Amino acid sequence: MTALAACGDTKQVGTIGYVQGFVGAVAGDEPMAVLAAQDVLSAGGSAADAAVTLYFSLAVTLPSTASLGGGGSCIVVDHQRKGYDVVDFPAPAAVQPGALPVAVPANARGMFSLQAKYGRLRWESLLAAPERMAREGFLVSRALATDLAKAAPLLANDDEARQMFFRADGRVLNEGERATNHQLASLFASLRRSPGDFYTGQLGRQLAAAAQAVGAGLTAEDLRDVRAQLSPGATFDLGSDLAVLPQSRADTAQWGAALVKRKSSERPQAVAERVARGASVPGTGFGIIDSSGGGVACAFTANGLFGTGRVAQGTGMLLAAAPVPGVMPAVPAMVLNPNVQEVRFVGAASGGGDPGAALMSALAAVEDDDKKAADAVAGAAAGLPEAAASRVDAVACLSGSPTAVRCTAASDPKGYGYSIVIGKR
Repeated sequence: MTALAACGDTKQVGTIGYVQGFVGAVAGDEPMAVLAAQDVLSAGGSAADAAVTLYFSLAVTLPSTASLGGGGSCIVVDHQRKGYDVVDFPAPAAVQPGALPVAVPANARGMFSLQAKYGRLRWESLLAAPERMAREGFLVSRALATDLAKAAPLLANDDEARQMFFRADGRVLNEGERATNHQLASLFASLRRSPGDFYTGQLGRQLAAAAQAVGAGLTAEDLRDVRAQLSPGATFDLGSDLAVLPQSRADTAQWGAALVKRKSSERPQAVAERVARGASVPGTGFGIIDSSGGGVACAFTANGLFGTGRVAQGTGMLLAAAPVPGVMPAVPAMVLNPNVQEVRFVGAASGGGDPGAALMSALAAVEDDDKKAADAVAGAAAGLPEAAASRVDAVACLSGSPTAVRCTAASDPKGYGYSIVIGKR
């Protein structure tokens, strides 16, 4: 340790700038959250570590779709472990619906499960930046401002939501104005110390009581019973590559079959048109590649823009709406070569229209046409009016070890997200 301390230019794991050269690539729906994930990758964190920081940052800066009260799924591959998993953590409806039907918060448990197996850095360090943003404040991004403008009438009905998202003169916050969420920061502080307490301890009981105070039927037993499920997911052979999708999507089998049956001469749009379209709910997602070739694709939903629009009293957490059967949430996907454990594509689609069709179109454009992420994402909804409202965020890498030359990243131009290849000159 003395030698390290004497070398002024040497950085330790966990310090921004530890990784030199190519650090990784990130694409997501909100710029500040993407930059927080960039710092984790730069500090030597894995894609799973960066995903944790990115998600909890989104819970602060884009709670309209990433509320801590919701659920989701992630697909993760670790080049060093030579394995992959799908981590499913859907937010089920509370057993007792109450006057306000809500979902049981599942995101915290899902992200802890992801990081426990695939993380490199300490859990508590990954929540430091999100907690700081919530406590010290952040500038409202265009992504959040757009959602606030849409949901202002809903949020105006809740006293705590008004304190979080409205100015003193009654106007909803605009892009560039500062917002804080001190109560959510305190909740994050508890999660940093003991994530299990959110579900089985005093914090869980407090959360249930806070939800009940606004008419939700959420109970401590509901929180205790939430589980994150690890599985191989649904896989589909694409020749030398393998597409991995979450089994929790009702249309996964149909989507995978369309991918397998496609012809190289078909355009991605034609493939996407084979997927039956259904109603969807607002959501968010992201894709991450780290410097060692690990990757994560995640998608989340609160089953409505700002969920129920109600905040569990004293927590700063928006309660997610109860899920509606048959309505499709945001969806992640990954393509990898299982023989050499190389990730070709990580991405997620969310929003209105048909997120699954839009994501499949982008995936096929990368897989079949070697398109860069930006071209694949920009053309994902071309010719598909029903998918026009869907957003895709993706990272794509050519064969070989990931580098700033081989990897590209893109956030959908229809949204207001951000993408970055870190170490690209």
